[in-house]
Amino acid sequence: MAIYWRRGKYWIGYRGPDRKWHRETVGASHKLAEQVLAKRKAEVVEGRFFPERASSSKSFAEIADKFWEMHLQFARSTSWRLMLKQAKERFKGMRACQIKSEDVQRYYNEIAARASNSTANRHRTLLCSMFNHAKKQRYFHAANPCMSVQKRKEAPHRLRYLAPEEVQRLLAVVHPRIRPLLVCAVMTGMRRGEISGLRWE
Repeated sequence: MAIYWRRGKYWIGYRGPDRKWHRETVGASHKLAEQVLAKRKAEVVEGRFFPERASSSKSFAEIADKFWEMHLQFARSTSWRLMLKQAKERFKGMRACQIKSEDVQRYYNEIAARASNSTANRHRTLLCSMFNHAKKQRYFHAANPCMSVQKRKEAPHRLRYLAPEEVQRLLAVVHPRIRPLLVCAVMTGMRRGEISGLRWE
């Protein structure tokens, strides 16, 4: 049994019931490496050791990066990228299989308290999609911890369009650097995140 540091992360090594040597990357936390190694030892002794699951049980950061690579980098809205960054910071150093429904619930409640139910629901949607993708790719084998977190009711959206005279008054006082963005928003109905993701070409 061993814990060692290589290429910016901790690894653990142990012998399975087949007497073969198994290696597994854990992350940047030595304490977490000790916990995972102790768990593997117990699984070997109790006959619950599944090497294909141990080797494919990735960290939360790894499944987040993979989801970004496969899906999120193509999203036009920048808000998803910010949510992914916040989630990685919150669950930093944890393996995906360690994250329980109560962890997601606390995260969800904190976001709803500082932002809104709508924002919290979008964070939950992102996490849920990440775990589902990881299950399909067969490097996450537990139940999706987001499924038991119920979405809160969102406030009804209030939709109102500016009258032509209001648009004229607004454009007359806006800063020249902001004017093209504002004109684009008024004429297309695009959201701020969509506009900020555009390129001149």
